[in-house]
Amino acid sequence: MNRILVIGGSVAGLNAAVSAKKFDPSCKVIIVSKEKYKPYRRPAIPSLISGDINKLGGADIYSLDYLRGLGIEY
Repeated sequence: MNRILVIGGSVAGLNAAVSAKKFDPSCKVIIVSKEKYKPYRRPAIPSLISGDINKLGGADIYSLDYLRGLGIEY
C-alpha cells in the first residue's frame, strides 16, 4: 500500500490529496495542516466578514465529511 503525506491544507494540498486518493483508492492519504478545525478558502474571509457568506460552510473547499468519505485523514 502506498502512503502519501500532504503537508498543508490549502487548496493545492487538498486537491493533491483528493486526486491521489481518486488515482489510487487503496493508498493511505494523510493531510497535516496548522488549521485546527477544518480546511477553508482563505480568499472567502472578506466575504464572511462582510456578510456575503453567512455560514462558515460557505468557505469550505472540501468538507471534512467528504474527505473522510474518501478515506483521507485530516
